[in-house]
Amino acid sequence: MPDTPYLPSTELDKVPPSRGSMVTCWAVDLLVAGFVGVGTGLCAVFLLIPWGLHSGTDPVWARLDAWAAWLAVGVAFVASVLSISLGRDRRSPGHQLAEVRTDDRHGRPASAPRRVLRAAILLAVVLVLGLLSWLLAVLGTIVLVATSALPADRRGLVERLAGVRDYQTRLVPVPARQPGQP
Repeated sequence: MPDTPYLPSTELDKVPPSRGSMVTCWAVDLLVAGFVGVGTGLCAVFLLIPWGLHSGTDPVWARLDAWAAWLAVGVAFVASVLSISLGRDRRSPGHQLAEVRTDDRHGRPASAPRRVLRAAILLAVVLVLGLLSWLLAVLGTIVLVATSALPADRRGLVERLAGVRDYQTRLVPVPARQPGQP
């Protein structure tokens, strides 16, 4: 019996994440980006008040100049993108919660620019549609989530544009091997 080699029955393999995992990733990432964006935007507006606020005939009708408002939106956008793309262990908060990892199209861990690009595409679509209508932002988000959760390989429009793919590591059965075969 000591001559019998050990043949494992399972091994870790990269498999596409479940649909629930993908929806969890997106939902958590969008919530984190929303909170960070709103908080950062409000701080930026507060800091820009001395230069960008002009009062009208009544102090109640004071308004922020367009350049200051767009600067606050830009700062909030950048903070939101960075908050969900440069997380611990190269994963966003949603990916950490759902235990999903991201590779580039060659199977290597996704680089920081690819992760930033993916987050920027997602948030830019939500922001642009949100400027038009909150209903369009919600519908656009649902469409983006559906394009990621429904395909078998879990590569949606955003993942394809950024050149990344998500995966989970799971134990999968090893094909039966005969002793003496490699």
